[in-house]
Amino acid sequence: MLWLVAGLGNPGLQYSSSRHNVGFWAIDLIAEKKEIPLSKKSHQALWGKGRMGRVSIFLLKPQTFMNLSGLSIKSIVHSLEIDISNMIVIHDDMDLPLASVRIRSNGSSGGHRGVQSVIDHLGTDAFWRIRIGIGRPDAEKDPTEFVLESCPTDERDKLIQVIQKTDQMVEVMINEGPRVAMNLFNH
Repeated sequence: MLWLVAGLGNPGLQYSSSRHNVGFWAIDLIAEKKEIPLSKKSHQALWGKGRMGRVSIFLLKPQTFMNLSGLSIKSIVHSLEIDISNMIVIHDDMDLPLASVRIRSNGSSGGHRGVQSVIDHLGTDAFWRIRIGIGRPDAEKDPTEFVLESCPTDERDKLIQVIQKTDQMVEVMINEGPRVAMNLFNH
């Protein structure tokens, strides 16, 4: 069995500490903990292959910018013939309180343009998601500006605490089933 775990974000140093890049932060952390180098460059992405238990996994960071993430994901899904039900997309979510997490499958993008790009390019919404809450900006702040600005240290510390658990979430999803992971980690 083969699983794809993709983190959504924007390439480039100017975005590396932005709220929109929590998907990239999670992939970097999983890669480090599982000793999977993200050294391959193809499919408009940085990626690496490794194992979680007995299961082969591909970790992927699209390099297409957020709103075109689906191009990269579609390319690797088709190339490796990955079953969509064995795909997890990790991304930020303004509709969740800061540092909360939800594992879910199917459904709309909730207005997240990166997730919408994945749905559009794959022609389905039938994939797993790990949604990491970044909270909403104040009413006077533009949401686009909010997700692209650097996280203040206190917010970043809270997000890192949640992201520290993403490798466990993914491992439970892959080895014990997504529903088990939902019961353990959704809060």
